[in-house]
Amino acid sequence: MLQVESEYVKQAREFMERNGIEFRAVLIGNDCPLFCEDARKQIDMDKVDVFPRRTHIHGKHYRCTLSAKGRGHFAVDFWNSYADEEHNAKKRGEFGNPGHWDWQVTAKARKEPRRVVSAYDVLASITKNDPGSFEDFCGDYGYDEDSRRAEDVYRAVVKEWKHVRRFFTDSELNEARDIQ
Repeated sequence: MLQVESEYVKQAREFMERNGIEFRAVLIGNDCPLFCEDARKQIDMDKVDVFPRRTHIHGKHYRCTLSAKGRGHFAVDFWNSYADEEHNAKKRGEFGNPGHWDWQVTAKARKEPRRVVSAYDVLASITKNDPGSFEDFCGDYGYDEDSRRAEDVYRAVVKEWKHVRRFFTDSELNEARDIQ
């Protein structure tokens, strides 16, 4: 079956080719990002690999790496979307608990390609602008300045920004900002 490349995916692919950047995504597992309620409860997600999981808004965990000759690599943890993972579970025939969810794998679902993490997904989601001060960050994104969780998020964004800034040239970063 011929897969049509979306304009967004094409834009990211061309950006990568033009700048000699390679992309790789490695599946880590089912663990939750810090923003997930189940991560705070320390639930073993490998034992809960059933859809639908109504408490989740994310899919599986990947370690994604962008690399270029002569300047090393930039790696980021990435969780694909819940919708993509739900699609993949349907495709594998693993959707729903027996007796709980009446779902059958349709011929159309079997023919659709598996949804995988792409360079576009990562390029569209990484921090591409300096987050500024903690106060500015909280104001821009609606966080409470008295929140420890907001501080944790801010530190993670600053850390990612430093890695992004080291990896991309100024012109690449300007170009990457247009990938949305």
